[in-house]
Amino acid sequence: MKYYLPLFLVLATSLSAVPSDINYQGRLTDANGDAVTGDVTMSVKMYDAQSGGNEIYSEDIGTVTLDENGVYSFQFGASGNSTVTKTETIVTSDGTSTEYTGTFTSTPIDGTISVTDETYSWNDIDGNPGEQATAYIIIINGFAIFADVENGGSGYDDDNPPLVTITGDGSGATATATVENGVITGINIVGAGMDYTEGDITIAPPAAPFTIDKVDGNLEVGYASSPSNGTGVVATYKTLEPSIIGALSEASSHWLELTVDGIAQNLRERILSVPFAQVARTSLNSNDSAMNYNYAFTTDSVVVGPDEYIEVNQLFNSDRSNANSNLYLKVNGYYSISASELKYPISIGGPCTVQAYQRSIGTPAMSYRIKKKISSNSSASDSGSRNTEDPYSNSLFSIIEGSFSWDQALADAESRGGRLAVLNTFQKSEEVRQLLESQGSWPNLWIGAGDVEQEGDWKWINGDNLNNGFTNWHTGEPSNTQEEDYLVLYSNLNNGLWNDEGTAGRYGYILESIAPLENSLFEIIEGNYTWHEAKLDAESKGGKLAVLNTQDKINSAKAFIIDMTTDNYIPKVWIGCTDEESEGEWLWIDGTSVTLNDWRPGQPDNHGGGNQHYASFTDNAVWDDAQLNWVWSNGYLLEMD
Repeated sequence: MKYYLPLFLVLATSLSAVPSDINYQGRLTDANGDAVTGDVTMSVKMYDAQSGGNEIYSEDIGTVTLDENGVYSFQFGASGNSTVTKTETIVTSDGTSTEYTGTFTSTPIDGTISVTDETYSWNDIDGNPGEQATAYIIIINGFAIFADVENGGSGYDDDNPPLVTITGDGSGATATATVENGVITGINIVGAGMDYTEGDITIAPPAAPFTIDKVDGNLEVGYASSPSNGTGVVATYKTLEPSIIGALSEASSHWLELTVDGIAQNLRERILSVPFAQVARTSLNSNDSAMNYNYAFTTDSVVVGPDEYIEVNQLFNSDRSNANSNLYLKVNGYYSISASELKYPISIGGPCTVQAYQRSIGTPAMSYRIKKKISSNSSASDSGSRNTEDPYSNSLFSIIEGSFSWDQALADAESRGGRLAVLNTFQKSEEVRQLLESQGSWPNLWIGAGDVEQEGDWKWINGDNLNNGFTNWHTGEPSNTQEEDYLVLYSNLNNGLWNDEGTAGRYGYILESIAPLENSLFEIIEGNYTWHEAKLDAESKGGKLAVLNTQDKINSAKAFIIDMTTDNYIPKVWIGCTDEESEGEWLWIDGTSVTLNDWRPGQPDNHGGGNQHYASFTDNAVWDDAQLNWVWSNGYLLEMD
């Protein structure tokens, strides 16, 4: 069976320059969200890609004991084997011999050896390459008048065409071959000969500078004539090395796959917080003794996936100090405020590209780590926890249309139990950007910041200083051309960048609401179901089609559906709402009336009198009514109490 792995931490435990074990911690739950306890057998494999790719490390962990909450930990990295690539010169010509024996310094893995002397190549899958070409000849009235290629072969030398021989019961016929890119492309009759009644044409096989044979684990290299003195025959192959060190050097990205009781768990987890920072530390000229060794260190840009976020711990300039006013964080091509004014750590949600940037000659760097977005690790969502210091740390955004002044928008947002959006992190700004782009186009919209108290001292309505965190100003803004003291998010015509606006502005706004806390666990069950089939399947799993009969549950389900959205496509899934007993009288499957709802504008409409008696999520994560015989390929929303 597959398990859910809602917690995942990979931390380096050694502070030396050479890494040893890595601590893996997690919590194992079953498909119902219940903790798995007792003993399980685990193993790990590391790959160089998120899917497919090459295996570069494996280790059998053995028996792992899970506590009553399903929590476990184990060490790995010291007892497994890395698959690494080696390149070495195994033969060097002395200028006289034609036979050589090449010896490897490590034991090659079969099927991975390739050999070259820079003019000719061999590998242990294809053998000595080069295929002999074939041709046919036409004889008329005793003369060889035409020949053409049947199979052009391969491995021929363009500058030295092979010998072509014409045989038969006549005499005197001759021909030459034309070679292009190692292939015979034509036969040219030079002399037609005479007295032929039958004949054959033969093209010599491609010349091989050397031949290779594997004998007792070594390679025997044979030349037709001795190569020039100092010619090197270089072998590249894969071999196994103990510990994880080789695997970390083998690839630029590392993805860990956990197997529980013989079953590989999805998804592979990206490893970036393991010992790279420890190794990089030895080459730094820095007095920063507080560097976090759980962070990686890079001078390059970092690509953050859609289900990840990056946590930047510090920026460094060329001499690896961190006090430089010309140092910035560059996100998707936009620059932050200077490094000395940034609040660390900085969390930025993917997809994005992040890099340290310095407005002077030099090579800046940053320490960082990549984390998975918890809501994206599985198709289940549990909304039972929140940062108690900031209730808006887990928030929802929505567009409120209308014609408000900034003060009116502020009051209207509070009347709805929320606030004007505080976009003080890149991650929040990205959530709003994705919401807006799902609309296709949008007008100017108020958000919650101003500099009313002191010109230029921009503050969010929660008191945070806007200038000390993430900003997204349009070029040349804020300009304060006409006492512009309020923050507006531009329309799609200006890509949603920020502008300062005065009291005359009349716009809608972005509402930020606190994400609800619910005891319900939602999960999308994929498949092809009618509404009734979905209802029965949900009950067979010990749950029910989702009953969204409170505002908290409506908000929680909506947030979950949006979290599961890929490429701006909202999953269409059934929920437990119907008016099949009486048209227009919508009931939940527990028999209660639908008093709160999230219908799409104009819905439910029972379009065309088509018996649309069943509710589902549709575009923009709102509800629509659908027919009995419609089968949603996205499945349904399961609710587990």
